[in-house]
Amino acid sequence: MVVSTVHGHFNDVTTDLFWNPKKLKNSYLNGTITVTSIDTNNKKRDKHLQEKEFFHSSKFPIITFKSSAIKATKNKKNSYILTGKLTIKDITKSISCPLITKGPITDPWNNERIGFEATCAIKRMDFNINQSKTLKTGDLIIGNDIKLIITVEGIAKNN
Repeated sequence: MVVSTVHGHFNDVTTDLFWNPKKLKNSYLNGTITVTSIDTNNKKRDKHLQEKEFFHSSKFPIITFKSSAIKATKNKKNSYILTGKLTIKDITKSISCPLITKGPITDPWNNERIGFEATCAIKRMDFNINQSKTLKTGDLIIGNDIKLIITVEGIAKNN
């Protein structure tokens, strides 16, 4: 209702990741999200988000992100720009997000792990998420700006 931020996440996410900071042109981070796995800690709201005015999950069950480039920034170690195509409701838009890496570290089981976090903003109406009811003040009940936070932890494969 324009006075608070609703936080949520998706519980069914798969990622495809290849990381080589010395050969960034070969690196990628792709993801697939099952829309019905949305979890905002409110079952009624989660069900409502499946409807046509929001995600229309019966027709568009998957959200995808396919990276097209990862480029190092010059101002900070472990800092990059992740660029790719985000598809929601069969609408694809290019987005770019600051990407921070942490690690690599060796875990207690002798696996090499690295963490990734990218944060950016999108406009929900750009993806035909058009619920546009207004309050008496004329403000939208739901804002147009959506903050995305993508977090991934990768484990190195032994070749």
